[in-house]
Amino acid sequence: MAAPTQTDDLVLSEPASSMSVPVSSLPEEIVSSGTESTPRLEARGASVSPIRNTRHYWEPVTLLVDAQLFKVPRYHLEKGSNSEDFRSRLPPPDSGPDIDGCSDKHPLKLEGDITVSELESFLEMLYPSNIPANMSSKTEKEWIAILKVSTLWGFPQIRRLAIKYLTSNDMTALTKIQLARNYSIPRWLRSGYVELVKQIETLKIEDVESLGYPSSIRIFRVREQMIRRHWGSYGGSGYYSYSNSFSTSHWDETQVRDAVEEEFVGELIDIDERAATYEQTMDGKSVVGDVDKCTEAHEQTCATSSLVEILEKPKKKKKKNGVYVSGTRTEL
Repeated sequence: MAAPTQTDDLVLSEPASSMSVPVSSLPEEIVSSGTESTPRLEARGASVSPIRNTRHYWEPVTLLVDAQLFKVPRYHLEKGSNSEDFRSRLPPPDSGPDIDGCSDKHPLKLEGDITVSELESFLEMLYPSNIPANMSSKTEKEWIAILKVSTLWGFPQIRRLAIKYLTSNDMTALTKIQLARNYSIPRWLRSGYVELVKQIETLKIEDVESLGYPSSIRIFRVREQMIRRHWGSYGGSGYYSYSNSFSTSHWDETQVRDAVEEEFVGELIDIDERAATYEQTMDGKSVVGDVDKCTEAHEQTCATSSLVEILEKPKKKKKKNGVYVSGTRTEL
């Protein structure tokens, strides 16, 4: 074996065979430092540091819910949310392990009424276990959890997707109304009230308690109004036909919707305004409301509507081109 040849510019190891390499044939900045089997050339001086890819270099964030830790890429949490409040809670990039959200010892504690299963359902949307994700396999309970978290944290695209899939499900009128109130979805509130007005069965006690007494009385008022309006359809023998069967199938859908719109005008204006906060954007950032505040606002609206006020004859709203107008706001 030939001994290594040393020069001022390089050291070349040739353990395998004897060979002669002219110094002039190699760049001056190359220095040999190899293993026993293969020569390895390294750049002389400081090496070039790699840069992070701007699209696919994701830092993790550690979340804590009900004594369980979740560690996920922060990219989708930051980019998908339009809520300044939520994004401000995420740790800054390149934070040390002592910062909340950067380690198991210092996780980001999620405030609010979010359970482990609800967070799992939501994170499965952001980081699906199966590619491509199968949206149709999700249950109604999972979609409700996704709707809840996406509303709380301000993820408008996921919120719209949850609303789309839940709308295609056969939800009961009471479920629509409850979800609409909790997560500010006007069309569900309207359609839920219309369905309750047109349903044949009388509201049960538990239904009344779920709706609240003010809303239940309004349902009965609209239903009675529709029965009186369609009196002649029952053969002039009262609310029932000669076959002693009651039906609402012949009721004019537009008339029912108009009556609901007028009877629930205050609540519908309120939910329209709350829903708008989830879609309102400024410079690409959304002003996202808080579910607890939305629920509190609804409860205050119900509380201020005393039974005496409800039993009074509702004030007629002006109707222009088939649209009710109340103050400066137009109700569709």
